[in-house]
Amino acid sequence: MPNLGQILEYSLYFTAREGNPLEPVHVHIGFKPAADNTKFWLLSNGKVKLAHQSRKMNDKEARQIAELLELRHKDICQSWKEFFGEINYFE
Repeated sequence: MPNLGQILEYSLYFTAREGNPLEPVHVHIGFKPAADNTKFWLLSNGKVKLAHQSRKMNDKEARQIAELLELRHKDICQSWKEFFGEINYFE
């Protein structure tokens, strides 16, 4: 499971099992890996879209994280492509 570092106090990661066929590029965010962690899709235009918000994260934190993810969009997508060998986008 590739760990992409921290955003605020949360871990940023994607898992090695992202579906077959491969899901569009996205990241999971939480204190530790868990099924109900927050998930953001990375869009082809450099923006992100909230897919699922954990009960442990409030709306203000989700907005802050979205802004920070957009700043790291290119690096996250590059890490995804290097790990999975391909990339596709939700939108």
